[in-house]
Amino acid sequence: MIVLPMDVLSTIPKKRFRDAGITLPPELSIVHREEDVTPYRESTCRAVLSLHSHFPSDDYLSMPKLEMVQLLSAGHDAIDVGRFAKRNIILCNNPGANADAVAEHILMSILYFARRVGECQAIDYTDAYTTQRNAMMGPLLRDARELHVGLIGMGQIGQAFAVMARALSISCSYTSRTRRIDIEEAHGATWRTPETLLNTCDVIALTLPLTPETVHFMNRARFAAMKDNAIFINVSRGALVDQEALADALRSRKLYGASTDVFDPEPPRPDNPLFQLPPDVRARLLLTPHLAGITHQTWREMMQRAISNLARYAVGKEPLHRVNDET
Repeated sequence: MIVLPMDVLSTIPKKRFRDAGITLPPELSIVHREEDVTPYRESTCRAVLSLHSHFPSDDYLSMPKLEMVQLLSAGHDAIDVGRFAKRNIILCNNPGANADAVAEHILMSILYFARRVGECQAIDYTDAYTTQRNAMMGPLLRDARELHVGLIGMGQIGQAFAVMARALSISCSYTSRTRRIDIEEAHGATWRTPETLLNTCDVIALTLPLTPETVHFMNRARFAAMKDNAIFINVSRGALVDQEALADALRSRKLYGASTDVFDPEPPRPDNPLFQLPPDVRARLLLTPHLAGITHQTWREMMQRAISNLARYAVGKEPLHRVNDET
């Protein structure tokens, strides 16, 4: 018996497939949205491969034969999961593929601030070179192993960072809803209450998922509870942080530095409080445009995992990483 491949509508450009070196399994046939302008309501595709969770839900739900939506990303906070469950449409995310890359971004941010790279970039390298260089020497520059890093959240990103921290002799603590003795034994991380973590750690890295309960998790009170001259890093979601409170914590020097890879909203608006900081404060702020987890290697891994999960479903197997309840 000849089994026809499952048609998958992809919002990921064909060039991304080529750049990642993806070879499609025989179970799948990809229809690229950039080449097919068929209205969604007339599409015959049984599945969608979506670049991220900010997709047109109404359009997808109008597809008469849709059975599964596969996200390339891990986050699914922008999706009304219940709407897809009511239609018996399977929704799967793609966790863990970029955990090492995001953990490296946390480490890079720590080193950036420990060596005060932003301030070094602002030095006058002509007339005031010697004076400003001498002012930067000594206790102002720190080894990473001097710093105690606190992770808020201990998912796959937190665990990947704990492995790196242990290899570099960086002390690492964490807080999460559930204490993980297995992780503590495997990676040497220490569990602390959120209050103790904020009070005692030199670096706070936020790796929580965004849920209704975690919106503005980092607010004025929590920034005030952090150690003086601490470093704050957000690689999760912009809405986890009150960005006005973060800007004020930098302006007052409560925080020495902050690294944020995410904004609220995205793309950020020109009036974002972080963009209004004066140049001397901006030297202590590291901004990146939601790229912490996107490298050539992780992009390929994310694509390959998503394609493999679609292929599982195409041959009748239960897909992995389902985020809506089975019905």
